[in-house]
Amino acid sequence: MSFSLQGLASGMDTSEIIKALMDVERVPYKTLETKKSTLEQQQSVFRQLNTKLVTFNLAASEMRYESTFNKNNATTSKSGVLTASATDAASKGTYEIEVTKLAKNQVTGLTGIKFGGAADTSIEQYGEATFIMEGKSGKLEDRIVINLAEITGDDKSNKKAMEALVKEINSKSSEYGAKASLINADGKGGYTLSITSTTADRDVSFSFTNVKNAPEIIRDGQDPIPAETKLSGEFQAAQLAQLKVNGVEVTRGSNEIKDLIAGVTLNLTSEDKTTLNVKRDTDAAVTSAENFVNAFNDVIEMINKNLAKPEEKDLTNPLQGDSLLRTIKDSLYSSFNAVISNDGTGRAGVLEQIGLSIDKNVTSSSQRTGKITFDKATFTAALNENADRVAKMFINRADEIYETVRKGFSGTNGMIGSRISGYDNQIKMVDDRLETMERSLQAKEERLKSQFNSMEVMMSSLNSTSSWLSSQLNSLYTSQ
Repeated sequence: MSFSLQGLASGMDTSEIIKALMDVERVPYKTLETKKSTLEQQQSVFRQLNTKLVTFNLAASEMRYESTFNKNNATTSKSGVLTASATDAASKGTYEIEVTKLAKNQVTGLTGIKFGGAADTSIEQYGEATFIMEGKSGKLEDRIVINLAEITGDDKSNKKAMEALVKEINSKSSEYGAKASLINADGKGGYTLSITSTTADRDVSFSFTNVKNAPEIIRDGQDPIPAETKLSGEFQAAQLAQLKVNGVEVTRGSNEIKDLIAGVTLNLTSEDKTTLNVKRDTDAAVTSAENFVNAFNDVIEMINKNLAKPEEKDLTNPLQGDSLLRTIKDSLYSSFNAVISNDGTGRAGVLEQIGLSIDKNVTSSSQRTGKITFDKATFTAALNENADRVAKMFINRADEIYETVRKGFSGTNGMIGSRISGYDNQIKMVDDRLETMERSLQAKEERLKSQFNSMEVMMSSLNSTSSWLSSQLNSLYTSQ
């Protein structure tokens, strides 16, 4: 760091003089900073535009598939009876449905299981106790045998045994055809083991076998069970769902029915009558079209904003008249308005025929925006009249627009990506020049400080000499 006398000898404010000189020297530096800021603003615009184009292409992509126009919905005339959902392949029509019985899964269980204290006797005293669960077929291969001693571990208490049993059944519920839970029934340590079949068309019974040294609590002549338990039989009997569909009687083992009406899933909720209507979901297609239009217009609005001359006279738009922005806008306009050679009926057509147009009836160039106007009523009417034609026309246009944007503009090798990379290179070059200039300016400032400091030292020396000479002359004059 240099030492400065700061005008002590000369009487000048050398700091301000140096600052003024350096301000002049920094003019080219500030010009470069402004250039960098402009480049960054322009790059930011293209980054934002690229994001909007990606969003638009997602909307355009959805309009490229027939499934967008073939969605179905299922509605009922009375709520609370059933809910329904329909796939694209659903069988359209009206169905009179009467639910006479809801499906119920069988629930059986074991009550009075005591946990804690003396009542919580270990299953060890009953030997290798085994839990057997079997389906209604009664066949040997339909029996599930679980050794309680093996799944319980070291702690053989009732609680650990039942908790282990519940965990075992639930971890393999699809295999066992049942789910289990342990319920604190009386709030005083009296637990119930509840076994629920997973479908209404399956009965599940269970028993304990190979139990030793237990009091005489016996079920139907089978092996004794622990004295702290008793069997309660069924809590709820199994019941099939019963309903009539257009007068046809139907039974199913579940309240969720997927194989009754093609492409329709029913969920029965109460015993009552209702009318089910399965039809084309025009609202879904309208929503998808609106999303396409909004995303398209969002892109065009941003392009228009950056191409336009600012209203304020003192402001400038760095991308005013930019050729790439104009190319994107013109390309989207041309792709959208292109004639469709076959609209699905063997005739040529344009999207304006189904309610989508750009600058319709606009004759003045100053009033043209390039945005799409969406006539929802016309589009909905066209869907109801001939949905396949609407789909054909939209798929044709959306597919071309999608490919144009993906390959030409927003893709990895697209024009916007290249422009953004170009800005990166320019900004780096400017940064390098700014770094070089900053070092040069700092060196120049140090030289100026050194030069002014030397001047102050010299002037201080001259002032000292001048003072000495004056003193000598005054002495000579006084002595005469």
